[in-house]
Amino acid sequence: TSSTAHPSDPNPQPSMSEPLAQQNEYYELQQRVALGVLIVAPILIALPPRKIDPYTFGLGVAWVFCLNEVTKYRGTTLLGSLRNRKTQSVGEIKAEADNGWKGESVFGQYREREEEGKGIGEMIMVSCWDVWQQRDK
Repeated sequence: TSSTAHPSDPNPQPSMSEPLAQQNEYYELQQRVALGVLIVAPILIALPPRKIDPYTFGLGVAWVFCLNEVTKYRGTTLLGSLRNRKTQSVGEIKAEADNGWKGESVFGQYREREEEGKGIGEMIMVSCWDVWQQRDK
């Protein structure tokens, strides 16, 4: 008996390229199915009878899941980008609290115009005219 495998061995060892090829095919199939659901689910939701029921809810959840899969294929996930926006907005709120309200100068201008006796309509017209003339204050 020798330690080498016989050429007629019924269970040959697969090479590493076969599982990688199968994995790539699986990911491509997953992306195609996700894109298909992104197109078909809203169409099915729009078809009569238009009602909110568990099937409609399930199609909506499937659509969001597939949207997440498609965005994951492109480098980021939908849920990850929402988390990043949430942390950015919290950071911006903290920065505004430190720097003060950004609309404070505009509010001060309106307060000055109000003290001069101008009405709301006049202030709006002046603001619109400034935007129309592309004046930067």
